[in-house]
Amino acid sequence: MQFVGPGAEQINLEGVIYPHFKGGLGQIEGLKAAADQGEPLLLVDGLGQVWEKWVIMQIEESREVFLKGGVPRKITFKMSIVRYGED
Repeated sequence: MQFVGPGAEQINLEGVIYPHFKGGLGQIEGLKAAADQGEPLLLVDGLGQVWEKWVIMQIEESREVFLKGGVPRKITFKMSIVRYGED
């Protein structure tokens, strides 16, 4: 990451995933794999607005409401991202 001035811009996001609805169980693992690569990623909001490059710093998850066999029907997560800055 690069120095972008005092107090790097950080966003803490919270969300819920219902794997049976769309996307399956591998969504958090996909985020963790992207974070492990350490590459900056483009942040795009729900309206298609691109908010430059950000780096995933931390991901926490909690699985709830289990089906038979231990498959979660609900996954909550918290993710911390930091603005990357210009190359």
